[in-house]
Amino acid sequence: MATLEPSTLTESGLLLETFVVNELLKQASQCDGIAGQGHWRTHDGDEVNLVLESDYGTALAFEIKAGNRVPRQDLSPLRNLPK
Repeated sequence: MATLEPSTLTESGLLLETFVVNELLKQASQCDGIAGQGHWRTHDGDEVNLVLESDYGTALAFEIKAGNRVPRQDLSPLRNLPK
């Protein structure tokens, strides 16, 4: 069985992330009540790929991962997102 190089895995993960974020933004553009969109990143390296904010100030956060398992530490940026 062939194995993928780490650089190939990183590149495919970035491509997936870009695709999913673009698809979510297309869907959000058709929804009423979406006030803004962006991403969130700290100086420590925590990041959330996409944050959609509603007109009411609530946020939907998305962290996109290419894999069939999500390590617990990958969820910490979602937990640390300012409320």
